[in-house]
Amino acid sequence: MNLARRIQSFDFQCSICGDSADTDIHILLHCPLAFQVWMGSDFPQELWESNFPSVAECIIKAGNSLDHARLGEFVAVLWEVWNARNCFLFGKPDRFLGRLACRAIGFVKSFREVHEAEIVEGVVHPSHWKPPQGGLIKINFDGGMIGSHGRGWGFVMRNHEGDVLAAGASQGIDFVNPQTEEARACLFALKFAQS
Repeated sequence: MNLARRIQSFDFQCSICGDSADTDIHILLHCPLAFQVWMGSDFPQELWESNFPSVAECIIKAGNSLDHARLGEFVAVLWEVWNARNCFLFGKPDRFLGRLACRAIGFVKSFREVHEAEIVEGVVHPSHWKPPQGGLIKINFDGGMIGSHGRGWGFVMRNHEGDVLAAGASQGIDFVNPQTEEARACLFALKFAQS
């Protein structure tokens, strides 16, 4: 909306469905692409299909209806809708839109299970990160399984003072094995660093 106010010829039309109101509400809740993702979730339709004045109001209503854990999953599905839209617009559409909500929810549940297990067991993972020498950048990366078939990669780049210079993450539905995913995560980080 702000972009449209600054650029006179800006087109409000949705690039996916042609709707005349390409707003955040349309993008995340009403566009047919968003609808397909939300239909794959187990959230009641009144939490995402109603006519909200803003996405913030949608999240507030979800927060009043869901417990803390489920609200995190709800927000993850919103993010997944945004990600699926970007993939579509940049020429890499996801063929499995109905599975994306389950993948997002599974990712949040997996994170929560690991975090809760560490709390219950009293496991503390001390940080042994050491900064690189001056003038160098250190890249830490990781790859692993999300849910039963998905994969996730992530990296963080820091300078010799420990300042984060860049970070990135990617997820997909094509998990191979732990060693391959670690190697793919490394390649993902190195390609970003090269660019």
